[in-house]
Amino acid sequence: MENKEQVTSFYLRTIALISNLAGGIDKFIPALLSFIEKDLQVDRIGIFVAISSGEHTSFVLRGVHGQHDQDLLYHEYLEINQIDFSGSVYIDPQPGVAWDAYLKIEDNDGNIVAVLALDDTSTARVFEQDQMEIIYYIIELFSKVFEHSGKIDEFRFIDPKLKILNYAGLIWESQRLLSEMRRKSEIKTALGFLDIDHFGQFNKTYGEQVGDLALKLFVDFLKSRMRQYDTLARFGGEEFVVIWVDRENGDQVVKLLKEKLERINADMAKLLIQYGDKRHVGLSFSGGVIEVNPENNIEKCFDQASELKNQAKQAGRKTILTF
Repeated sequence: MENKEQVTSFYLRTIALISNLAGGIDKFIPALLSFIEKDLQVDRIGIFVAISSGEHTSFVLRGVHGQHDQDLLYHEYLEINQIDFSGSVYIDPQPGVAWDAYLKIEDNDGNIVAVLALDDTSTARVFEQDQMEIIYYIIELFSKVFEHSGKIDEFRFIDPKLKILNYAGLIWESQRLLSEMRRKSEIKTALGFLDIDHFGQFNKTYGEQVGDLALKLFVDFLKSRMRQYDTLARFGGEEFVVIWVDRENGDQVVKLLKEKLERINADMAKLLIQYGDKRHVGLSFSGGVIEVNPENNIEKCFDQASELKNQAKQAGRKTILTF
């Protein structure tokens, strides 16, 4: 720190930041973003909360602050999955030039639960010792938030069993996407509304435990066939929403998602569900796919796609319909 007054300011604001812990992650993140921007004076800051499934970790952008560019943050989202963290901090390129820094936050079991992305795109700089102290202190503060709030699957945006966005998380991500689409007309988005066929009867036949396993296998199968940055969320029960964003083939976005879902539906016929001595082969789903109009509210988009899904079920199931 440069002087006593700056040190005093730093610690006073640290106390204010810690006071936001009681409010959980939603109150903590805005306070943290403002805190970091002032002390590290970076151009852009992004918070990415992790959703882990097996060996794969994907990240949901939870907040940005400062002079950020959404396209760059979008690419950061993809790059984070490629980072091989050897420690808590990953810095690229070397200090002394414009830099990106990623801070890895883990829970008590060593799972990555969040990544803090810091960007300085305009200033060549070296990390001084006091700045590194701030970075490591931020990691410690973040860890305290997760200790207080519980693991990531207990946060209100994540389905605790399936480890994907729940309805609240879907609304949050959809509103963020609509806002971006209104600013950038080249972004085209398709929304798929899916419903597992005959799932009520499946539960009655095999029981809820096998039903829960089937849901998990269904979600994992879908995720394995989707692109890394696609959004998959649980709308409720056995209903799911897929959001497909395309920046290059926008005029075909509905066609591309429909064809992708049809291929997944065909392959899912071979899915094996086994629980003890209970064995079942194959699931299917019915769905509707629409192009998202950014001038509509997100509930209207859900309603339109859900109506197509209902028509698909009435038409014999295992069908994907579009307008």
